[in-house]
Amino acid sequence: MSNSMKPWREVIVPHPDVLNGTFQQSEFAADLTAVRTGKATPEYGDAKAFYERTFITEGMGRLRC
Repeated sequence: MSNSMKPWREVIVPHPDVLNGTFQQSEFAADLTAVRTGKATPEYGDAKAFYERTFITEGMGRLRC
């Protein structure tokens, strides 16, 4: 029995914008002022959308509470 890990492409499906090559790299860093003033894109301004798209690390999990 092999203990090797599967390639990530066999484990998850990337979001359509990543698959299509249409993602904007600048969107991977939240503009906190835009979030605070309600002017952020839905990926950051809508909490439900944010948590659906984001892998929550241990550190981020501590910040949520």
